[in-house]
Amino acid sequence: MNKLERDFIEKFDSIHGDKWEYVSGYINNKSNILIKCKDCREIRSVSADRSKRKDANILCKKCNENNFKKSFDNKYINVYEYIRREHKVNDFNKDTHIVKCLKCGKINKWKGSTLYNEKFSCNHLTEKQIQQRRLENEINNTILELRKEIKDIENRNDLFKKELNKIKECVYCGIVFYAKDYNWYCSDICKAIMKKEKQKIHKRLREAKAKENGKIEWNISLEKLTQRDKGVCKICGREVDINDYYYSDEGYFIAGNNYPSIDHIIPLVKGGTHTWNNVQLAHRYCNSIKSDNIIEQEEKQKLVLEF
Repeated sequence: MNKLERDFIEKFDSIHGDKWEYVSGYINNKSNILIKCKDCREIRSVSADRSKRKDANILCKKCNENNFKKSFDNKYINVYEYIRREHKVNDFNKDTHIVKCLKCGKINKWKGSTLYNEKFSCNHLTEKQIQQRRLENEINNTILELRKEIKDIENRNDLFKKELNKIKECVYCGIVFYAKDYNWYCSDICKAIMKKEKQKIHKRLREAKAKENGKIEWNISLEKLTQRDKGVCKICGREVDINDYYYSDEGYFIAGNNYPSIDHIIPLVKGGTHTWNNVQLAHRYCNSIKSDNIIEQEEKQKLVLEF
């Protein structure tokens, strides 16, 4: 603390020391300093130059409000009750204050200047209006409680429905189970078995379709086709990879995109036959992209670029 600040504090205490206490902030007379009210301990900012003047009346807003409330309650005991100051942004006189009439229970809003000048009076409600207001308040409170109860019931019902929807029947074994996600199987075993069954059904349907289309050459195999086509995919022209596979934790064979597969040049669904002159080697990925389409040479080249 320098000499200028010490001199300022000494002068400040001689003028305002009975009400205010210097906190900090003094650099020169143009500074804004922080001072603390000795009664309510509220801190406020004030100009250092103003605080040095003897005629400066530095008011504590909090003390003024508290003092006003005490004097108001003492003066209008059993008549009015001071509730609170509504805004606290403007001057105390300009702000709106909420006052309750103890006779009729009406809540009035008046400016601070109106309260100071005692130019206020409650336009009392009649006894019938008072009863009506009480009844309305009771009805509104009851309605609010009922709405809250209805909302709670709706929330419980929604939660119950969500939990109920998670109780499912396994599509393979029929066991009822609790599904934590969008799962239709009670276990990975049932899911794997069902997948295998679907593959068998699909294979039987393809065989039945092949029989409808004509002669079937049963000696066609993936190994023989790989040897005949020299391990090259006839759709994209790249080599297949017979080692592109792995076994899952459950022991199931999982083929990768580059694993070889038997592709029907003219698909079975479009009348193609399961014969050597209608089959070709293809990557599993290329075969899946081709699906049941017939690919011409130009389309094969385009597929090569995409792959």
